[in-house]
Amino acid sequence: EGRKFISHLFRLHPSFVNDLHQAIKVQLPCVKRSILKAYAEIYFTAWKASCDSRNNDSEEVDRDDIQTAIEENVLQDIMHAGIHAAVPNTAKTVRSV
Repeated sequence: EGRKFISHLFRLHPSFVNDLHQAIKVQLPCVKRSILKAYAEIYFTAWKASCDSRNNDSEEVDRDDIQTAIEENVLQDIMHAGIHAAVPNTAKTVRSV
C-alpha cells in the first residue's frame, strides 16, 4: 500500500514530482537492494499511470505536465547520476533503480 500511495503522490501535481524525487534520491546510496526495487516500482508505476491517464480527459490536473515532469526531472536525473557518479558504488546503485 505504501508504494501505491507514494506513486499516487507523484501524480497529484507536477510540482510534487521534483520534491518527492529529491527525497528519494538522497536515500539511494545507502539503502538495501529491496528498497531500491521498491523505488524503481514507484517510479515506473507513477510514470506508467501518467502515460495511461493521458487518454482520460476527466482528470483535473494536466497529465501531460506530470508525465513531462517525471521524464525530465526524475528519469533524466537518475540517468545523469548513473553516468556521472564519482563513486562507483553510487553509480551501481543508481543504475539498479
